[in-house]
Amino acid sequence: MEKLVTELGKSYWDENGVYQKEYDEFYSKLVPSSGEAKTVHGEMIRCVSRLFYDYCNNGNFNVLDGGPQTYYETCGQCGGSGYEDEDEEEQCNYCYGDGEIEVEGFDDIIINDYYLDMFNFLQHNMLNPKYAIDLKEFLLDGDGAFNFSPEEMRRYNALTDEVMYQVLTTENKDIV
Repeated sequence: MEKLVTELGKSYWDENGVYQKEYDEFYSKLVPSSGEAKTVHGEMIRCVSRLFYDYCNNGNFNVLDGGPQTYYETCGQCGGSGYEDEDEEEQCNYCYGDGEIEVEGFDDIIINDYYLDMFNFLQHNMLNPKYAIDLKEFLLDGDGAFNFSPEEMRRYNALTDEVMYQVLTTENKDIV
């Protein structure tokens, strides 16, 4: 069987992926309404479906932790007292009496454990894990901001295409 590739501009999210009919059929047969699938093929489809859904529906908000953060530090002007002077008569103009100031920072972006388990499952069970690794690196290399371009969508389609090709060309096995 020749491996097919979803055209740029089409997607499984828009229900026009190259293996869409097969994807829908196997999803309904192998993926439970909740929890993990009982077979390797079912779990692979569930994993790519969850990753695709969170990207398109939530901008990877549930997949990624870190990125831009707001922190609070003790105000250096008043030492955290909230007052300009020792008599506590005049409120600090820098923190407006809060004793803390907002500071913008940036934490390293990580994939949270729930979705990292999905990537690990895919990498361990795919015959060609290249597309799972590519998507994982793409998520970790960015700043957490996504523009939902056809090029970004291509990564999710490529992973789903690869999973579906494997589902269609290999024997399914129970997860042990």
